[in-house]
Amino acid sequence: MKASFSFTKRFQSIFTLKATDFDDESNLLKHSKLSSEKQELILTILNSTATKREARSYLSKYRLLEENDIYKNKDKIMDDDSDTSIIDKSVENSQYSEYIGKVLDDDIFLNNKDKTVFKSQITPHVIHQKKLNEVSNEIKLTQTIRCCILRIRKLHKWDADIIKALGMVLKKAMSLGASPLIIIDGDIINGYQGEKIEKNIENYVDMKLDDFMKNLNFSALSCRVVKGCFDITDDNELRTFIPEMIGVPIFSGIIPIISPFAVKDGIFQSVRGFPLIKTTISCLEDLDMKEILSVEKVVFIGEAGGFPSIERSEGSHVLINLLQEYKDIKNELSKELDLNLVEREEHLSNLEEMKYLLDRSPSITGILTTPEMAAREEEKQVGKETNPIIYNILTDRPTISSSLPVSLRRTPQVNTTIVKNGISISVFQSKIPEDGLDLIELNRNGSIDLTKLKDLIDSSFGRDLNMDHYLNRINKKVAGLIIAGDYEGGAIITWEDIGNRSVAYLDKFAVIKKLQGIPGIADVVFKAMLKSFEDELLWRSRKNNPVNKWYFERSKANYSIDGTQWKLFYTGSKELTIENLKGYIKVCGSIEPSFDIK
Repeated sequence: MKASFSFTKRFQSIFTLKATDFDDESNLLKHSKLSSEKQELILTILNSTATKREARSYLSKYRLLEENDIYKNKDKIMDDDSDTSIIDKSVENSQYSEYIGKVLDDDIFLNNKDKTVFKSQITPHVIHQKKLNEVSNEIKLTQTIRCCILRIRKLHKWDADIIKALGMVLKKAMSLGASPLIIIDGDIINGYQGEKIEKNIENYVDMKLDDFMKNLNFSALSCRVVKGCFDITDDNELRTFIPEMIGVPIFSGIIPIISPFAVKDGIFQSVRGFPLIKTTISCLEDLDMKEILSVEKVVFIGEAGGFPSIERSEGSHVLINLLQEYKDIKNELSKELDLNLVEREEHLSNLEEMKYLLDRSPSITGILTTPEMAAREEEKQVGKETNPIIYNILTDRPTISSSLPVSLRRTPQVNTTIVKNGISISVFQSKIPEDGLDLIELNRNGSIDLTKLKDLIDSSFGRDLNMDHYLNRINKKVAGLIIAGDYEGGAIITWEDIGNRSVAYLDKFAVIKKLQGIPGIADVVFKAMLKSFEDELLWRSRKNNPVNKWYFERSKANYSIDGTQWKLFYTGSKELTIENLKGYIKVCGSIEPSFDIK
């Protein structure tokens, strides 16, 4: 049968090509036979991702080759001479079309108390049986639809240019394989200046949403306002009987714009953005399509932007690892920052809401940014994707590293915060050199696992650590031990003698092999280490180590030691003097490696 086609096999073959050919840029472009637009897109990915492993990580999730577009490649899933609609013919070939077909085959969505809701009453613009070549091709349907939820706050303050620019960003996000879903916060009603009559407010919001959609459509996007799919229960919770009102547009390649209204006792009432987000995520889960739909990003776009930071006096926290930093961030927002009451309450509310969402769905990445940043076009320099949404889709990380020292002039300030549920961090620290940590005793009492620690170091360095030799050198002189998660990353800091005193020396910095190059763990461990050793921290690296660029960016000074294979790095608040440098050189040039020693 000509219509038979295996999507899974095709996806596998596409990704095999992309992964194996990734080392050769021209090879990739040659074999995939991409249009000039797609070539530019591939180059954007290659230039924007920091490592090949990072690029592969993106490509394994957001497969974007034109071959994946079932609408453009209908001959591969349907008879060439077929004029049958997508609903009639391609159901058996596509999970997405199967879902839409199922909805359309049901004459009635629900029978709710006194009224029966027919599909023609809900979304007639979606329900029409479109020909295959008429269906929107904005979203490239792949094995999993990766949904990006954007919460728009105070839409009444947005001007047309910002909205049009956001439309261009969303178009780029869709070309990268993300599927946007927009939620309009109920604070839009604050822009209404007339009498407080519900119908007038409803008309005002509808008008604003119509203008919003028209400006988004300036970028040739396909959008639909979804209104009335949520009910308010007697206990003031939101629920929906019709998740298809949101699901059908997404699976049809259309951006749903969720109106900030829910129905109670037959009357529309405005609803704030957070309940809408919670219920929308539940709604998507209720579609029973978990195997092909995943909520990847939740973006709060508002005047407040990211979470302000005392450390970054002119900017926001870059990356928050909630499992490690939630209490500190909350305390900072509640007591330490100089904020007015409105600002403080909004930031604390954003923090609690993000925590709720990430506790509920730990794999989600949260992004908090301003309208100006959300709508920002990419830099004209090749590979400099500075729009935080686009950059995070490509890399799953912030536009700058959170472990870059704030004190350095070259570290930029940002007003966007990336929030992840993250990874737990355990920190063991010795405050004075005379009382160094005893790793053998910590292992004996169950505080740490030396076997797992050795496995982490071996995996990270790709070499066999002689643990007995290593412990003979460092035990009871350990200044700090940092462990991320279940020994997925870590650092060992020792006290080293430089003559008249001891200095904290980063002896081992490790991330398990499969997570190297993937954002998160290295930054989180390094950041925890800098916080524990703010005054002075020393480390060394082989002169030909490709990681040195990463080290350069995080050090205040570096020095190539003559006659050795080592380059030393230093950071901290302590002044770097010639006398200190001589001591640092002595330490970095004399420590004996513990790898491959029999």
